[in-house]
Amino acid sequence: MSSAKFHRFYCYWLKMLPFIRWANIYLRRLRVFTLAILIYLDYKTLQQREKWTRPSKRAALWDKAHERNARRLLNAMIELEGLWVKFGQYLSTRADVLPRAYISLLKQLQDALPPRSLQEIHATIKKELGRATDDLFSYFDETPLATASIAQVHRATLISGRKVVVKVQHRGIKTVILEDLKNAKAIIDWIAWAEPQYNFNPVIDEWCREAPKELDFNHEAENTKTVAKNLGCKKKDDNKKQDSKVDVLIPEVIEVVLYVSLTAMGSFALDVIVISCYLKEVDIMNLKSLSCFFDCQSSERVLVLEYMDGIRLNDHVALEAAGVTKQRIVEEITRAYAHQIYIDGMFNGDPHPGNFLVSKEAPHRPILLDFGLTKKLSNTLKQALAKLFLASVEVSFDLPLSMVTMWLFCLLCQKWVSSFAWTSQSKQWRQLMCSSVLQIQLMILQ
Repeated sequence: MSSAKFHRFYCYWLKMLPFIRWANIYLRRLRVFTLAILIYLDYKTLQQREKWTRPSKRAALWDKAHERNARRLLNAMIELEGLWVKFGQYLSTRADVLPRAYISLLKQLQDALPPRSLQEIHATIKKELGRATDDLFSYFDETPLATASIAQVHRATLISGRKVVVKVQHRGIKTVILEDLKNAKAIIDWIAWAEPQYNFNPVIDEWCREAPKELDFNHEAENTKTVAKNLGCKKKDDNKKQDSKVDVLIPEVIEVVLYVSLTAMGSFALDVIVISCYLKEVDIMNLKSLSCFFDCQSSERVLVLEYMDGIRLNDHVALEAAGVTKQRIVEEITRAYAHQIYIDGMFNGDPHPGNFLVSKEAPHRPILLDFGLTKKLSNTLKQALAKLFLASVEVSFDLPLSMVTMWLFCLLCQKWVSSFAWTSQSKQWRQLMCSSVLQIQLMILQ
């Protein structure tokens, strides 16, 4: 092919690119709505079929339908990725609402998704940080630690030798997330119209307000620093007991400043780790000259964090092998979230099992991850929650205080406070409370 023909071919596809993107968006929308209608009609048909089925066989009929539709939903979420994976992660924690088939299948979304290409990762890092991956890191693991709905995480080593993780946002995910929110909102509105008893608009409205914030990693970096400061988090090798703070770990946000051809008592090259805006590993008074300066900070789409090796919260075999006291982990996580809610008024609103680890070194501490989604509470709301907590404890529940506190945190995350605060004496509310709290306890203790 001649250069002129190639140029015309290239220009043609360049002009067609916006139309291809819009075509993908509409195909994605068609896939979502087709699935919603298919599942809805399946259950409506089952309701009619149930009338002609023996009572002894009805439960099995519903179990098969739940299994069938849960698998359809899982396959679609894996295929579409984006916000639908986060929806699936959220639904997989709602054992108090969804049938068992949905919970068991959607839990798979808490594991790694298919990884994005390494070329895409390198291109994003270079575009966001202004330097190639080889210039920033002495080692960059090509195999990701995890691939989530919004980003992919890789282990890396800075030139100084410090081990870090690099969180890189998927290319084009912002457009996908915003489109998914529109589609989800349309489906929820349709369900509320077709089945008025199932009105989930308050939930989707909260998602529409909060989900876009997770697309800015600068926001996540600030949230991580704030929560770590509020909780008085220690270094992972600091075993001193702190009476006033909780015993959890949160990875530090790393900001790399790279100096090249520095002169200090001879010629050498050194990269300097700057954490919390001050130099830690070099005496700036010894720097006599420098020929190149490069400031590499976390950006909107790339976040560099301290690497912490840990065990997944739901990996019961590994926890047992490491000798982890599960009850202590439950208590420390409970204390951490009680501190965030009642004292700080700022808490992590995305507490699915994938956002927790347990440190491998003794004493085993919970590691809190992913602060892209946080919520702030006013003093008035904190006081109201404290009163709700005390009123709940005074009711004759056979539950430890830590379980009640953890349930209140989950209540907050679901935006149910306004719905249930006025019915705290009802039997239905008590049953729901016991069910929700026991699910959290069993997640770790089983």
